[in-house]
Amino acid sequence: MRTGGRLAALVMIAALVPACATDRRVTVPGSPSTGVTTSPVFPGVTTIDTVEVAPGPVGIAAAFGSVWVVSTAGAPTLTRIAQASGAVQATIPVGEGARQVAVGFDSVWVSNSNGDSVSRVEPETNTVVVTVPVCDAPEGFAVTPTAVWVVCTGAGTIARIDPGANVMVTQVPVGLEPRFAVAAFGSVWISNLGGVSVSRVDPRTAAVTATIPTGFGPEGITAFAGSVWVSNTDGAAVQRIDPLTSQVSETIPVPGFPDGLLPVVGSLWVVSQEGPEITRIDPRANAVADTHAVGDRGRIAQNQLLALADGALWLPLFDEDRVVKVGIPI
Repeated sequence: MRTGGRLAALVMIAALVPACATDRRVTVPGSPSTGVTTSPVFPGVTTIDTVEVAPGPVGIAAAFGSVWVVSTAGAPTLTRIAQASGAVQATIPVGEGARQVAVGFDSVWVSNSNGDSVSRVEPETNTVVVTVPVCDAPEGFAVTPTAVWVVCTGAGTIARIDPGANVMVTQVPVGLEPRFAVAAFGSVWISNLGGVSVSRVDPRTAAVTATIPTGFGPEGITAFAGSVWVSNTDGAAVQRIDPLTSQVSETIPVPGFPDGLLPVVGSLWVVSQEGPEITRIDPRANAVADTHAVGDRGRIAQNQLLALADGALWLPLFDEDRVVKVGIPI
């Protein structure tokens, strides 16, 4: 969650909504259904559908034939959306200050920033089966073959959760205000927003093996094309890290407060906090190929992320309480 320059979440106790929740889609251009158009049209982007969700959607992931969206501005919830139809399948209460979502070990995992916990959701029943106490202010996740790792922004650590025992077994101190993580190249990589760096952790020894200086505001992080990539939200750039040297090898200017990163079909897509806009990076040229507007708002005070599902990009719109599904620009 963004603090100071980030919006604090209002926390309430959620009421359970049945799995057969009402389909609350809003029809937009390109949708196969009929109804009133509510979303503007932007050149180069085909809006396929929008889905209303609980207030303040932030975290997003795709798995089990669904898109999973964490909402944080009201009652903390996890909304399950059918990838193909856009129907809301379930709205699941989770923990206080729910923030991010990840998938692994046949489960969906939600970080509860204000509750210092992680909720484990069983997709077969759409219910929280266990709540795991963790460190202060958990946010992003990384999943390895043997563990779920959660970044704890308040503690300045990344914690290892044993998915067999559903307990936190260790913490590794990293940089100041860590935010997101990715598992790749035999390591777990963590973006440290306040530390202006990326930490590389060996998951076998639970030790930091490298601290890599970055541009201002490192947040979104992913692995793609033989490299680790990190967005510099406050530095208007995306940086490429060589895992062989643990050093930044390229810095690519990207407009609009770049945040979430997503590899798709040979390109790296970057979504900005302003607009939002989606920008395609060509990893062969280490350059921006094109940029497309998805919205026309100012900068939000939350992370802007995206996911791939049903051959399209899905973006939660925090201040509009909905998720938009757009075609991948050709």
